Amino acid sequence: MRIRVNLAQPEKWSERTVYLWAPVLILAGSALLAYLLFLAGRQFAEYRKVDRTVTRYEAEVHETQVQEVRLTSLLRQPSALKLYAQINFLNALIEQKKLSLSGLTLEVAKLLPSQVRITGLALGETTKGPVIEISVEGTVNQVTGAFLNNLEASPDFEGVTVIDQSFAAENQPTNLVSLTCSARYIGKTLPGPEAAKAEP
Repeated sequence: MRIRVNLAQPEKWSERTVYLWAPVLILAGSALLAYLLFLAGRQFAEYRKVDRTVTRYEAEVHETQVQEVRLTSLLRQPSALKLYAQINFLNALIEQKKLSLSGLTLEVAKLLPSQVRITGLALGETTKGPVIEISVEGTVNQVTGAFLNNLEASPDFEGVTVIDQSFAAENQPTNLVSLTCSARYIGKTLPGPEAAKAEP
């Protein structure tokens, strides 16, 4: 007598349908993997772009720093410092409305004899105040005599010093002389623009 025993268990629903949903899961997983790879590639491209930008900016910053050091060294040279001091001095006077080269020229012109003319006028600075450098031309007696006497006698100037003196060339009148001198301005107030306007 044979007795047959069936030990097999009935297939579950998931086992019966595995052939249906397994390919779907594989496709979905592949799609998800492809999407993740795409995102990773794009992020890497963005990183490379940002890295190149940062590298370029770092190079520009370095170049700017090199230029700054070079310019700073130039600006610290004695000639540049002297120029800054003169500019600051003039700017300070201009801001205080105490300086006008035209007004200062008029002050000097009042001291000129009739046959002497101004050929140059410059303004500088000392610890004791502003110093002007005046170049004039005229006859010997008028320049070395009358003009220098007027300048030395003026209450607005002191410390008159002759810097250079040259006589006329051979084809010029022999009594002509060019003279350059300096004097410190000690007037209470430097002549302003209104002085030039008021002069007839």
